[in-house]
Amino acid sequence: MIRKNTLFIVGAGASVDFGLPMGSELKGKIADAVNLRYNHFDLVGGSSNISESILHIDRINRSGDANRLAASGRTIHTAMPQSLSIDNYLEAHQSDSNIVLMGKLGIAYSILKSENGSNIFYRDPESSRIIPNTVSSWHNTLCQMMTEGVNKRNIEQAIENISIITFNYDRCLEYYISHWLANYYNIAIEISQKIVNRIPIIHVYGQCGRLPWQEGNSQIATYGANVSGSALLEIAKQIRTFTEQITDDDFKSEIRNLLSRADHIVSLGFSYAPQNLAVLDCTYSDSGRVRRLFGTTYGMSAQNVIAINQKIKSEFAIAWETVFESVKCNQLLQDNWYVLTS
Repeated sequence: MIRKNTLFIVGAGASVDFGLPMGSELKGKIADAVNLRYNHFDLVGGSSNISESILHIDRINRSGDANRLAASGRTIHTAMPQSLSIDNYLEAHQSDSNIVLMGKLGIAYSILKSENGSNIFYRDPESSRIIPNTVSSWHNTLCQMMTEGVNKRNIEQAIENISIITFNYDRCLEYYISHWLANYYNIAIEISQKIVNRIPIIHVYGQCGRLPWQEGNSQIATYGANVSGSALLEIAKQIRTFTEQITDDDFKSEIRNLLSRADHIVSLGFSYAPQNLAVLDCTYSDSGRVRRLFGTTYGMSAQNVIAINQKIKSEFAIAWETVFESVKCNQLLQDNWYVLTS
């Protein structure tokens, strides 16, 4: 089991094992989804779900919002090839409520559709089967690390010392861990879901709907759901831009608390983008204990890794021992198994 307080910071590259898109691929999917085009009243391009969402708004407001929103979707479509990510683009257009809403609708629709196409999507939502091709994923390795030496009678020990900050909108982690535990310990999925509910998990930019077993009052969406236009609109409200989350004091307090308690931080598939590092910029008194940060830098140049290392030590405002490896997520966990579990 993981015996020290360990915070996992999860970026877009961490969901690739399950077939979800990286940032560059995701922005292309969003661009296509929001590119609403009509021939008279017939939709000939873009997502019918998003079209239904803006028509729902139009029916409520009776003010021609649908035409303006559709035009904003086409504006997003033309600009996506230039943008670093959809998050960067929405931040640049924070003052344009139509573009922000269409961007959030595009995110919600594209992520739910990507979940549906992932290799852990089960047609039977109550099934606890684990698909064999996830064995080589870092998620499987993480679950093995969590449960090593943990008896079924004391299953809660597996999640005692872990917390997660994810920059992803998808619900892969929660969904997968709950099914993994149910299958491994031969327990009801409802029991494993209650256990996973106890893991502190923060979705920095929000998530694409609340899973049915998660606490809260926000719109529910099963993993990979194909939802109605009105439901998609409610799910889009759960998506946050950089400005929206950085000005939320409760949110910043949660981040600060997880960082201050961590003995180890493990960043997986994280790009170390400045606006994402800014979310983790928390100054607090260091207790003097040894702290280590393990991170993947797969595909990054040596000079960029040096700059990232310097930036992180500055942003965290405490002395961290950093261990960066130019490997994929699963290899990082395998390489540091004994450090993280001792």
